[in-house]
Amino acid sequence: MLRAIKFVRFYGHCYAASLMLLIVLSASAHAQTSYSTKYSTFNVGGTSVEQIWQSIQQNGPRSKLGIGHAGYTTFDLQSPVRFVTKNGKCHISSTSFSMVSSIQLPKWTDRAKAPENVRIFWKALYSDVKRHEEDHVRIAEEAITKLANLVKKLKPQRNCDVMNRKISRLASANRRQLNRAQNKFERSEIRGQRKRIADLIQAYSLN
Repeated sequence: MLRAIKFVRFYGHCYAASLMLLIVLSASAHAQTSYSTKYSTFNVGGTSVEQIWQSIQQNGPRSKLGIGHAGYTTFDLQSPVRFVTKNGKCHISSTSFSMVSSIQLPKWTDRAKAPENVRIFWKALYSDVKRHEEDHVRIAEEAITKLANLVKKLKPQRNCDVMNRKISRLASANRRQLNRAQNKFERSEIRGQRKRIADLIQAYSLN
């Protein structure tokens, strides 16, 4: 059954971040970082592996390449950083990094009509897709936590324009590092995809 599937890049992610830098007066410094994940589904039909794959390509969320993916994750980062001028210098008074991850996963609509071996395949595929997308979220959260810590450690600057530029450079570098980490993870997943699915199918078949 596995030989009938072409295992290509059919998981996906998109990183969309907005860095908001707000200058306000504040008496005390504090830092806050919060994460949340939302899930949504899209329908997948078919009673064979080939039909399921075709349905994913047709109905799955599409990347810029126009390919339908079995799973897709987007990230929305909001990161207000507040400054205060004290003793002639600009200080960070608070940071509040908040990221919402949105994961799209497939929902199989023809389970009841499909044979048992296809049900096992679907179970293996779905569990791998879900784990894959949640790993993208973990990588992003680790990167944003690192960025928040770097921003929090910035020393006072001669004015808030300089502080703003320093934070913007940190954010740009962090985004490049995050994209590299996500792409490296994606390449590694593609290489091991066939074996992971096969191992999962074998495990579920024994249960």
